[in-house]
Amino acid sequence: MDIQPDTLSPDLMLEEIEYQRSLNQAITTTTAEALFMLDPAGCVTYVNPAAEEMFGWTQAELAGKRLHDCLHHHYPDGRPFTIEQCPLSRVFQSKHGIRNHEDHFIHKDGSFVQVYCSNIPIVIHGRVTAAVLAVSDITERRRIEQEHLRLYNEAQAALGMRDQFLSVAAHELKNPITTISGYIQLLQRWQDKNEAMAPEQNQRVLRTLANQVQRLQRMIESLLDLSRLKSNQLVIQPAPLDIVALIRRLVDEMQPLFTANRLHVFTPDTPIIIQGDESRLEQVLYNLVQNAIKYGDPGSAVEIHVIREAGTVLIKICDVGIGIAAENLPHLFDLFYRANNVDSLHTPGMGLGLYVVNEIITLHGGTVEVESTPGSGSVFSVRLPLNALVA
Repeated sequence: MDIQPDTLSPDLMLEEIEYQRSLNQAITTTTAEALFMLDPAGCVTYVNPAAEEMFGWTQAELAGKRLHDCLHHHYPDGRPFTIEQCPLSRVFQSKHGIRNHEDHFIHKDGSFVQVYCSNIPIVIHGRVTAAVLAVSDITERRRIEQEHLRLYNEAQAALGMRDQFLSVAAHELKNPITTISGYIQLLQRWQDKNEAMAPEQNQRVLRTLANQVQRLQRMIESLLDLSRLKSNQLVIQPAPLDIVALIRRLVDEMQPLFTANRLHVFTPDTPIIIQGDESRLEQVLYNLVQNAIKYGDPGSAVEIHVIREAGTVLIKICDVGIGIAAENLPHLFDLFYRANNVDSLHTPGMGLGLYVVNEIITLHGGTVEVESTPGSGSVFSVRLPLNALVA
């Protein structure tokens, strides 16, 4: 049954007023939203506990002050934000509320708080007598949304890189298989005709087949290394190792394979002992020297310098060739990354080699760096700690 105010006794009316006052107080003090009561000039007449906590100001500090001057006076980029520009202040002139407005308020400590707010005027007899501003802090929500967006973009980029890698990998694996298949067909035709190959033809075919098989083996090993790295299964087995002897042996083995380029080695006359995994470091050095030859000018020399300094050994592989643009250098050791100037050379590669190189050297406690000038060449520097027991 509805009770009309004019039917209530004075005592019941006072009781009803007290009830409504208590109800309003309970609502405003327990809500998680920040609530401000403003007079027609935009000055604060009431602040609830949630607003005090959200913005660091107490009701006593804000009472009688224009709220805009305390919480809403600048953009996040530092530009001033005048009250004439403020849509929340226009409700006093328009008499129409603004709802679901996203904005930035300023905490007492000067930090910015992302908010979702509504400002509703109280209109009595056509005149705005007050306004209630309700504010929700959405800073954390927006941070989470931005983080989700970042992760989504990274996932999309990773998928794109994966698809590109699979395309390149399929192409790279197909090339040696096509060559091997072609030579097998050639051998079959000679066999069907009972024709014998000349010795030089026989050597050329065997050499080509062996090179293509080795190329396949290296690509498959790179894919296996990638899988081991991603699953933390790539294990380094360090032992005392003379890095000078390893480099000299590696160059002696590689030079006959790359007759168009000379490999010049500059090392100390005495051993340099480190704690290292010989097969993994050989893999690193082979990759870097092969890249120097691959991207170097035809017929140019590749220099390998070994320097002992300050408790470390520095290995520098220097080439004269196409070089690497400055914008590519920070990404050179990223997974699947290839510098944008290699496509013009039609040089094979899957973007795995330098990534694996960097991971192996990191597992040894070392670093890999590169300096390069486009059109002049590159210098890759590997720094490894010496064996503290025998250095």
